[in-house]
Amino acid sequence: MRRALRLAIRLYPRAWRERYEQEFTALLEDTGCDAFHLLDVVKGGLAMRLSQPGFAVAGIGLMCSLAAFTASYAFPSMYVSTMVVSIGVKDGEQASQTVNRLARGALSRPALHEIIDRHQLYEARRRGSPLEDIVERMRRQDVRISRVIRTDDGVQRVPAFQVSFAAEDARTAQRVVQDLVETLFRTQKRVVPEADLEILDQASLPTQPMSPARPNFAILGLLGGLGIGLIAAKIGRRKRV
Repeated sequence: MRRALRLAIRLYPRAWRERYEQEFTALLEDTGCDAFHLLDVVKGGLAMRLSQPGFAVAGIGLMCSLAAFTASYAFPSMYVSTMVVSIGVKDGEQASQTVNRLARGALSRPALHEIIDRHQLYEARRRGSPLEDIVERMRRQDVRISRVIRTDDGVQRVPAFQVSFAAEDARTAQRVVQDLVETLFRTQKRVVPEADLEILDQASLPTQPMSPARPNFAILGLLGGLGIGLIAAKIGRRKRV
């Protein structure tokens, strides 16, 4: 207990310890220091530290950082799976038009309805929102179809596109991407038969969530807390003056 007491007293500012530490320690030893006394000493030391502007700013920053990091868990972890498919069209403008036509067909409401039902996506949202709104949300936020350029043997540039899907479960994200690409292949045969699609990269199985970036939450909380602490310290100095 004496060692714990000495460590607790170290929480007090140096100027205070240089003046009062010996008699304060002697008083505690004479009265008998138990766990409750030790807790009071710790509380007093922290309170005195936080009354100093520098420590108050740091304390507020750390508390805000911890609060922001904790709040990040209110957002679900999202895993993103991707596939890459070559287009088989050499002309750049024609390749872009082909991707747009394929995307319109693959992301149609009937196609997405089918995928949502097959994989039982958005079950919680479907209880309170129309399916049309769910489809629109899926199309705008969770599905991405974008052009990429791949190289063949490091020399020839191959026009391609990447399909990605974000879900709370990694396996679900992978399966949905596979279904989206199958839909694109069916759309290609019907809409742009002249294209020659070929899978370059199979659907990835993500091992780490892409969002939310919890360290970023903590950093933003820390910066915000430091800002609040500095403002509070400045206001406190003005009041004392």
